Parts: sequence; structure tokens; C-alpha cells
Amino acid sequence: MTSSAGWENGVRADGPGRIHRRDLLWGAGRVAAAALDVAVAPSTAKAQFNTPGPRIDTHTHFAPPRFLEFAEQTEGHAFPLSPLYKSKPALIDIQARLDVLDHNGIDINVLVPVPWIEAFRKVYADPSLASQAARIMNDELAAVIARHPERFRGVAILPVADPEAMVTELHRAVTQLGFVGAYVAVGPTAKRLDHPDYEHLYKALVDLDTTLWLHPSRPPVIPDYPDEKLS
Repeated sequence: MTSSAGWENGVRADGPGRIHRRDLLWGAGRVAAAALDVAVAPSTAKAQFNTPGPRIDTHTHFAPPRFLEFAEQTEGHAFPLSPLYKSKPALIDIQARLDVLDHNGIDINVLVPVPWIEAFRKVYADPSLASQAARIMNDELAAVIARHPERFRGVAILPVADPEAMVTELHRAVTQLGFVGAYVAVGPTAKRLDHPDYEHLYKALVDLDTTLWLHPSRPPVIPDYPDEKLS
């Protein structure tokens, strides 16, 4: 970053260490657009932001109702966050999400699914159920993207309890569904990122030349792993 007002790497600085947030988002979005190799249909509110090019939110959540229904039925009880999800239409309804994008001048959302499989003990503990849950989630996201391919990209949820199924679902999501990567949860109820099972995932990510998103599955006051006092 420059030490005086100016530009570097497409981001404007006003004085030492200061960056316009909007310019930073635009710079990051331009890099993401190049990586995603996308043709963008501008949002209806785009002109008011005066940013020449696509505006991409590369980590935004979406919660397909069909996945929630499957998980709750399998667990035998309601998911504690279901009322929250249902109270926010843009989390579960595609038209509501499009309205939010247009209102804020966002061209593309990269949809990162919630909730993660680790949030459901019975599903997570059973490799067959975990694989089924992942397919449901990813197929639901793929259906959304197919309806609006100019506005959305997908990130896959993975059944990490089974290393073989995890890699198989990654390949399916990237090569068949056209997703831009996958994500895993990080926290005390999830596998450590240095777990040997993840070596298979990391190799597959390199082979596919795709991206891994990470997401915390804990409140800020709890460390990622039981043997840590602070993460």
C-alpha cells in the first residue's frame, strides 16, 4: 500500500494505512471475477456506486429449506436456528435474495451454505446420512444457480466424516455442478484442519485447482480445539 494518497493493486489509499472500504471491496471483487471467469449481468442499482466492473460478495450464506427439513427429520427435533433463518427471507428465498442484491448494487453472490453438517450430531456421525445431506444441500444450491447463473456461484458442503465420500462430493460439486469450491467448519465439534483425513481433501483441491472456504463453528469465547485456551 502506498504511504500517501494514491493507488496500488487497484485499491485507493488516503494517507498511511488508510483504504476506502468501497475501493477495497471493488479490488477484491475484481480479483474474484478474474478467478471465477464470469460474465456479469449488472444489478439494477449498480450505477449509483460508480465502480467500473462486477461487485462480488465472495462469502454469503444461503440456507435451502429442503436441507433443513431433512436434517430436522433425521435428528428428530427442530434446529435451534430455524426460527432465525425463517425470519430472514433472504437466507432461504431466492427472490428475496435477488432483491437484496439489487438494492445494494451487488452483481454476484458466492453462496456458502448453512447450517453445516456438524450442527446435526446424528447426521454427522453417520457417513451415509452425511453424504445424503451434502448431496441435498449441494443439489438445492445448484438448482438456485441454474435459475440465475448470472447472479450466483456455489460453494459445496462436504461430508467430512468419510474421507472418500468427502472427496467424491467435492469432485461432483466442482466438475458436475460447476461450483467454485467447497467449505469446511472449524471448531471443537469438527475435525482439526491438520487431521490426516483432510490430506485427501487438500490434494483434491490442488488437483481440481479450486478453493476451500473455512467457517467457524463456535462462538468467539470458545477456542477452536479442546486443547487450546485461546484460538
